[in-house]
Amino acid sequence: MMHTKGLFTQAHGFSTTVVKEGGDAIIECGIQTTVEEGYLKWEAITNDTTVVLAYDIRDGFSNCNDRIINCTIHTNGSIHLESVSKEDGARYYRCLQGDEDGYNYYSDHRLLVLSKEKTSSPPSIETPQRESVSSYNINKKGVLHGYNAPVCEDDVDGNLPVVCYPPSGIIVDREYETIQCNCTDSDGLMDSVTFPVTS
Repeated sequence: MMHTKGLFTQAHGFSTTVVKEGGDAIIECGIQTTVEEGYLKWEAITNDTTVVLAYDIRDGFSNCNDRIINCTIHTNGSIHLESVSKEDGARYYRCLQGDEDGYNYYSDHRLLVLSKEKTSSPPSIETPQRESVSSYNINKKGVLHGYNAPVCEDDVDGNLPVVCYPPSGIIVDREYETIQCNCTDSDGLMDSVTFPVTS
């Protein structure tokens, strides 16, 4: 079994992987490792709910929770997600690596799932009410930023997922001065917005 004791560790990286709806995606953990070197697992995070998506069992065999999405852990720590849907893009995917004393590394990742349809006009992202962004120090664990994500709309793709960093409600290593958000349509056209963090 995986050992989960030990202190909470700070995020070491964040990435966004773009994938077409129905296609496969490979997310890199951000650290080169092998399942024999230590404990490795991937978690799926939706709002405040965290579930184990995949883990290794220390004998070279890995297991994925196919009730969430069919997946495979590769020997370098990356995870292969099959037949990605729009719903899969609503989660964060967290890679954790460590040893019997706990996890000492993790990275957060998002999927940007694009519609199969095409469009020739770019999407439009906006923050209708420009609500303030607050940051909170969570003891020694890091900093949590809280805000409402902007809205992104496209003529063909409809409402598109918005990817922001630092993400709202996720603890990161430090306080940021601005929040950067972007969205991309199925043609690869992008719009972005940046807004300040309220001290």
